Amino acid sequence: MFIINEENSQTTVIHQHLKIMKTVFRLIAAAGLFILASCTTPLREITYLNNLQIQDSVIQTHRVTPYQIRPNDNLYINVISDNPKASAFLNLAQPDQIYTSDAAIELITYIVDSNGNIVLPYIGKVHAADKTVDKLQTELQDKVNTMLANSSVLVKLVNRTVTVLGDVNRPGQYTMRKNNMTVFEALGLAGDLNDYGNRKKVQLIRKNGDEEQVTTIDLTNADLLASNNYSIQPNDVIYIPPKHRVFGAKTLPFTTLFTTISTAVLLYTAFSK
Repeated sequence: MFIINEENSQTTVIHQHLKIMKTVFRLIAAAGLFILASCTTPLREITYLNNLQIQDSVIQTHRVTPYQIRPNDNLYINVISDNPKASAFLNLAQPDQIYTSDAAIELITYIVDSNGNIVLPYIGKVHAADKTVDKLQTELQDKVNTMLANSSVLVKLVNRTVTVLGDVNRPGQYTMRKNNMTVFEALGLAGDLNDYGNRKKVQLIRKNGDEEQVTTIDLTNADLLASNNYSIQPNDVIYIPPKHRVFGAKTLPFTTLFTTISTAVLLYTAFSK
C-alpha cells in the first residue's frame, strides 16, 4: 500500500512539472510572438514609391526652380581673358596661385552680406541676392565688357551643400556635385535610411526668405516625383525621424528575448521545487 501511494505521488509530481513546463513554453511562445509582431513593419511602409504602377515608364516631374542667391552665400567670381595679367586686377585669385584649403578658398570668394550685396574690385557694389547664378553672371559680364575686351565672367556658388540628419547610415553635411539633385540622391550620399527611419514623415527644412520652411514628405508615395520638394536646393536640411523598429537580423531585440526566456526558466525552477 505504501509503494502504491509513493508511485501515485511521483506520478502527480511529474504531471505538475509537465503542466508547469507547458505553461512556461506557452509564455515564451507568446512573448516571442509579441516581440516579433512589435518589430515588424508592413512592406509598403519601407518601399519607396510603393504606389507606382509597374506599367508606368514616364513620369512628369516638377520643373526645377533655379536657386536664388541669399545672404551669407559664398560666390566664386573669376574673370578670364586672352591676357591673364590684363584681367588680374578684377580677380581675388591670382593665376599663379593654387588654393586648396577651406581658409584659402574663403579668401578668394565673395560673401553676400546681410543686404544681399557683394563688392568687386573696380566694379564696386553689386546686388546679388534674389538672383540666379546665371543672371548675376550675365550682369557682371556686361559690366566687365566696358572695362576689358575679349573676356568671360565665371560665377559659381561655393556653398552648395545638403545636410542629412536622423536615422540614416551616414548622417552629415555633403557637397552637391551638380546643380540639380533629387531627395533620393541626397539620401544616397548619406547611405540611405537605416532600419529605424520613418520613410513616411521625412522633414525637409528649406530657407525661404527670413523664415525656415519645414515640409513633411512621404518617400513611399509616388506623388513625390511631381512635387517641388523632389528636387533639393543648396543648404537644404533633410531630417529622418525614428519610428518603431523593423524586424531583421540587425534589429531583433535578442536581449529582450533572452531575458524573457531566462525569467521563464527561473519561474519554472522556483515552482518545481
